[in-house]
Amino acid sequence: MILYHDTEKYRGVSSPPLTKIMQKTPYEISRTYYYDNAVPNDREVPVYYGSVFSRKGNTRFFKKDTWERLENEGRDNFGVIGLQPFCIWADAHTISVQDEVITITRDATNSVRKFQYGLDKFNTICVKNLEEARKLENNSADFGGLYCVDFSTKNLYRYTVKIGNKTRLERILNTYVTGLPWFYSHSGVVNKNGIWRGDLNTLNDNPSGQGY
Repeated sequence: MILYHDTEKYRGVSSPPLTKIMQKTPYEISRTYYYDNAVPNDREVPVYYGSVFSRKGNTRFFKKDTWERLENEGRDNFGVIGLQPFCIWADAHTISVQDEVITITRDATNSVRKFQYGLDKFNTICVKNLEEARKLENNSADFGGLYCVDFSTKNLYRYTVKIGNKTRLERILNTYVTGLPWFYSHSGVVNKNGIWRGDLNTLNDNPSGQGY
């Protein structure tokens, strides 16, 4: 069962009324992108896909360079830019996890931010190594469906809920099964190498193949 609620109603509340807010299937994650992507209307916040997909919503995919610039300007939060990220760039950060909340601390400046799966729209996290990625594994069925990139190896994973509510990393070798354009080439317009600063360590995109 998937529970939805008004994000803004509970934003900033220290103890949201729902626990186990959401486990997202790959289909739900890709659908969120294609149907909730923001129409580009603020050139102060450039994003990669604004000219490719135009949808009404409050969420965008931010390039790594844009994310870093907004961090440096102290503008990388929903209250300032009015948008939520689809991808959390934590490749230069240390993360900690409690329930469905990810706290990311930037190693260079000690700035701290929190994101809650289900309240916030992120569906991808990029971490600096496998040790950080494993911090999201749990026995409580949290983070089901979330995608993760290990920036050190460029490996792509999905957090999958197993028997006994165990959430574990599963390696994705065919990026096409994610349905997300920042993982695979979509009609030749997406430069994966540019987004991830190197090739993702996967197989070739294959629409008819399996993900593992």
